[in-house]
Amino acid sequence: IQIFETLERDQPSVLSFADDLANAYRELARCESLARRTDATLNALRTAIEIWDRLVTRAPGNSMWESNFAQALHYLGETTWQQGGSDSALLHYDRSVELLDAILRREPQSHNANAFIPSVLLDRGKLLASMGRFDEAVTDCDRAVQLAPEDRLDFFRVDRGLVIALTGEYARAVSEVRESLEHLTARCDPRRLRAHNVVGARACAHAAA
Repeated sequence: IQIFETLERDQPSVLSFADDLANAYRELARCESLARRTDATLNALRTAIEIWDRLVTRAPGNSMWESNFAQALHYLGETTWQQGGSDSALLHYDRSVELLDAILRREPQSHNANAFIPSVLLDRGKLLASMGRFDEAVTDCDRAVQLAPEDRLDFFRVDRGLVIALTGEYARAVSEVRESLEHLTARCDPRRLRAHNVVGARACAHAAA
């Protein structure tokens, strides 16, 4: 970080140094998260986001930097939500989706934006569901499933099913979850399945049966 801070300070016209510095702070945030130092994680993420915010303002239209910015916002949203800050987390998710949508309007085939936006939409949908905003939650989850890569589609559908269950549409939720679990069980090593989704989905199906 010190090296990139020096490079950015001494050569401010080389904007890629700012991107490198922001990436370094994002990686620091990951390390702090692994060490369960929440405040340090949030501080590192906020610093990264401040740098990317300045960077994309100075150089609008750079899809790589905007994508990096969007990923950091998503990460900050996740971390903030875990600490109980639902309203703040939603703002971060909203900004992340806005950035990724802007990239896709310019570059519909953007690899980074296409790869990342399904996860942001799904997480925003789950957050909205937890806030009781069910129609918006299902809309986000529907779009996430529509955009999800084939190898992750059934995982996304399980999560969508759990969100739908919160709306009271149990028949639709159970159908979605059971079909997805059948696909996953048939084609995946069980160790690769996300246990919390599978257990939760089976509990949902049992309760609604």
